[in-house]
Amino acid sequence: GFLFSAYNNFRLAAHNKELIEKMVDIAQDSRKSRDELENIRNSRVTLESRLKEASDKIQESQNELDDKLKALEESRKMEMAKTELLQIQEAEVQKLKAMLNGLSRDEAGLKQKIDDLAKMEQSARDKLLEIKGRKMLLEKENFEKMYQWVKTHQNPRTGLVISFEGDESVDGQSFIYDQALAAIAFSYFRDFEQAGKILDFYLLKAKRGQGFYNSYYASSADVSEFIIHSGPNLWLGIAALQYTKMSGDEKYLPLAREIAAWILRLQSEDAQGGLRGGPDTPWYSTEHNLDGFAFFNMFYQIKKEPAYLKASQKILSWLEIHAYDNPQVPVKRGKGDATIATDTYAWSIASLGPQRLTQGGMDPEAIMKFAEENCTVAVGYPRPGGETIQVKGFDFAKQAHSARGGVVSSEWTAQMILSYKLLSGYFASLGDSAKTKLYQDKAEEYLEELTKMIIASPSRTGQGQGCLPYASTDFMDTGHGWMTPKGKDTGSLSATVYTIFAYYGFNPLELSS
Repeated sequence: GFLFSAYNNFRLAAHNKELIEKMVDIAQDSRKSRDELENIRNSRVTLESRLKEASDKIQESQNELDDKLKALEESRKMEMAKTELLQIQEAEVQKLKAMLNGLSRDEAGLKQKIDDLAKMEQSARDKLLEIKGRKMLLEKENFEKMYQWVKTHQNPRTGLVISFEGDESVDGQSFIYDQALAAIAFSYFRDFEQAGKILDFYLLKAKRGQGFYNSYYASSADVSEFIIHSGPNLWLGIAALQYTKMSGDEKYLPLAREIAAWILRLQSEDAQGGLRGGPDTPWYSTEHNLDGFAFFNMFYQIKKEPAYLKASQKILSWLEIHAYDNPQVPVKRGKGDATIATDTYAWSIASLGPQRLTQGGMDPEAIMKFAEENCTVAVGYPRPGGETIQVKGFDFAKQAHSARGGVVSSEWTAQMILSYKLLSGYFASLGDSAKTKLYQDKAEEYLEELTKMIIASPSRTGQGQGCLPYASTDFMDTGHGWMTPKGKDTGSLSATVYTIFAYYGFNPLELSS
């Protein structure tokens, strides 16, 4: 029985790894085909421009020839016309006719090349469509396996899911933010029992101070990081509210109220209604205030209690004063901190929404464009098999100011993908089909790039199921005070879950209707 089970596990792991490699291969094929199609289109546009120039030149030369012919005819009618003058005029006419013949041949050649490119373009489109069909099937199966990876790493005793698989320095730790994402994912997929196990831990078992500590050990439930930050606690509250909305079960509203109570006390200590990083933390983070806005806005939608609406409006006012006050840097990292943090750009779209940003005098497209221009990177990513492939995504910070060179953040790239989808939906509601397609195409492009980074789970528990590393390079400075995890094959819970959200187009920072 043991041997049979081991053999089945080996076959399953091998199948899962093969599935991932097929996904990576087809993502690369798709990228090549799209580049080929884009090159053909660019060539066609260039030739069409040359064709227009040739046609204009033909028309100009034809007009000049008509004038010359008219002048020659008039000269012939004159009895006193000199033979020399007639010869000159006839030579000019013949020269123009010869030039017109050459231009006409060039025009015909350009038209033939354009026709050939049109056929090549159609062939490339057909090829890309065929690849897209196969890619859709592989994506579906791979993302289902990635969700299974999340489920299988939940500790049956505590309910917590390990945050990283592969880095011994954080082995067995479960960070609150990651647990919130996992609980939201379980709720989204209607696995309410598993979502409840995470929320039960914080409601009934977790040791706490003024709020919950940032991290606990998955197996023992002991605190592993004795720091309390606002943002992770707010995300736990968001998870409780998402569970409430999706399940209809209000069991975890007391947990959300507990978090809301101490966050409201924290807010009362600031004259402008902003949220500090934590009870013992002096700095103010844009990210945490975006979390706070989403949390209180959700709570008001569920319970219609004015205190929560008032809290969200105070946070919005704080953001307008301290985060969105500099046109040169559309979103500051925090109060008095103009450092660029990519997640604050993506979460501005996800938390506040394009419509609210627009009404507040902000341009959601400009926010995304700034992130594109400053944080997009293309890096060499070494696959587990040894091959290095090119991956395009978003860095943690402004890449141009990073001496370390570019690094793709899986989670923050997934956040940008989701924000592109949200923008696409926003413009669809306005009837702007061009921008709807523009942002949908961007979302698909970066999702395709991110799938190139899927790795197979290295553990027996994971059985080769797909997951995402935290970043394209291990043990790298993010530029925001922490390093990426060690280990090139270290799976990240937050990166994997947020990529699942991006794939399904689910925004965890708003309640689904």
